[in-house]
Amino acid sequence: KKKWPSLKVSPYDWLKDIRIPINIDLEEAILLGIFHTNGTIIPHHEDRNFDSRFELYGAKYDFEFYATIVAPLIRRVFNIIPRKPEEDKRRNNTGYTYNVPAYETNSIALVSWLQKSIGMSNSWSDREIPTLEKTEQKLGFFKGVVASLGRIYMYPDRTRMYILTRNLRFIQGLKIVSEELGFSPMVGKSGTLLDYSKSDIQKMIRHDIL
Repeated sequence: KKKWPSLKVSPYDWLKDIRIPINIDLEEAILLGIFHTNGTIIPHHEDRNFDSRFELYGAKYDFEFYATIVAPLIRRVFNIIPRKPEEDKRRNNTGYTYNVPAYETNSIALVSWLQKSIGMSNSWSDREIPTLEKTEQKLGFFKGVVASLGRIYMYPDRTRMYILTRNLRFIQGLKIVSEELGFSPMVGKSGTLLDYSKSDIQKMIRHDIL
């Protein structure tokens, strides 16, 4: 509470011994990158007898990543065992549906920390890059975003990595973070895409981002 005065804790959090980190280091920053891009905050509704909930969804090819990387990282940082929803989460794309990896938790401590302490908006369209003062924090956050949104394409004459989202402010903030880390992304014409060169990709590999 001294570090995060806006933090709220429920009996559920005490019972489950859920932890909120005092400092944001590399692993915490990686999760923030993943949470900001793949997470959904469901706010508390007293009139519906509905507790706060945090949901996390991956892409259809992320099942192994979520099982071997994301879930253990959440357990290590927050002491939360992510549970799978009772029903498979499915997404629709051009007429067909497919399952995606998903986790959820009813930790009010986690939700309030993300909302009040980190400044993470419930709505993806309103999200911005959180305050990241240390290089380690920026590196971790960028690594989490790349893991969630980064897509590498190998063309006959070039190799590129794209990060695409409709959130213009998030892309603008991520470009600044990228440049502070030594990368040189170009912004697509729509303003919602970052385009990284092969040399940037090689540098990401050297920094264990990819």
